[in-house]
Amino acid sequence: MKYLLPFIILIICVNLSFANTSKLSKEKHHGKVYSILGEYEGDIYIKLNEENDETIEIKMESVTEKSKGLKKKMTSSIKLNAAVISRLVIDSITYKVRNIEYEDGKYYKNCCIREISNNAKMSLYAWGSKTEANTYSLWIEGYTYPKMLKEISAVTTLFLFTGCNEFKTKMREKQKGYYLEENITDEERLSIWKKWIDETKDCIKV
Repeated sequence: MKYLLPFIILIICVNLSFANTSKLSKEKHHGKVYSILGEYEGDIYIKLNEENDETIEIKMESVTEKSKGLKKKMTSSIKLNAAVISRLVIDSITYKVRNIEYEDGKYYKNCCIREISNNAKMSLYAWGSKTEANTYSLWIEGYTYPKMLKEISAVTTLFLFTGCNEFKTKMREKQKGYYLEENITDEERLSIWKKWIDETKDCIKV
């Protein structure tokens, strides 16, 4: 037993170190969380530009008046499952917490995405504060999760613009800027989707 004791202590120390590192790796952002359980304002422990755990922690502080003008600060915290969060607001920017499909059946988990553009049938999202073209995703009506732009097939696109006859004619004729070629860059793909969404805001039908 005396030989096992140092080994047990070592394991405990490693586990504690890992737990502390894991907690420190989460960013702290002050903001507001809207969920199906209520609204919470305080320090949100969440990574804007990386995947997140299933639970998101919010630490809140309240001040109560005591006698003789004294004030007492109270701190409380709550952990919410990412699935119950409808949106969160940090530095006046609204984010949703969603999985992003980057390959068929494969997902980045619990990502903070912000809406860039939309029409009645689809929304274009950026991941956190990232501006790289390969980190933008598209949610289309009927999809469970948004998909990275490269995962949206050219065949699918023609069926997304019901009511936009002139626009669809350009797609059928494969006019420049109205067709997703296989060898286009991420930047070109992003530019095309932005153009399509903006151009069809008024004519697209749900």
